[in-house]
Amino acid sequence: MKWVEGGRYQIIYLDQNNHISSRRIRVLQERSYALTAFCYERRAIRSFLKENILAWQRLSDPREWLPDKKQRG
Repeated sequence: MKWVEGGRYQIIYLDQNNHISSRRIRVLQERSYALTAFCYERRAIRSFLKENILAWQRLSDPREWLPDKKQRG
């Protein structure tokens, strides 16, 4: 799959401790093995190994880009 730089996605991700999480991200850079992206849930730039992305969906509605109110604090 070719990721669009600047594209926004909802991903289901398996981290290094085998925890599954749902993240909304904006792709900053694609490498052969990983994505560098801004994570809206963590409000920080993160790296995501491509092999650990279990599912993804491109987001088109700007309201989908922001974390839920309960997560914003």
